Amino acid sequence: LSNNSEFCEKVRRLSSHGMVRKFKNNLLNLDPWLYEMRELGYNYRITDIQCALGISQLTKLKKFIKRRNDFARI
Repeated sequence: LSNNSEFCEKVRRLSSHGMVRKFKNNLLNLDPWLYEMRELGYNYRITDIQCALGISQLTKLKKFIKRRNDFARI
């Protein structure tokens, strides 16, 4: 969340590999497969497998925290 619209747009663009589908040369949107690469971006989207793993790890969170605190005390 941000109150800075430029920042939000940049984050959206970066999360889509820097691609922008609407640009000046395609005003009529004649070809939906056309896009511009405005900057280097990466795929920050999480996979279904990563989600499943994360959910299963959440059930063990209290145990992980206790063990970490035990190590910290040592």
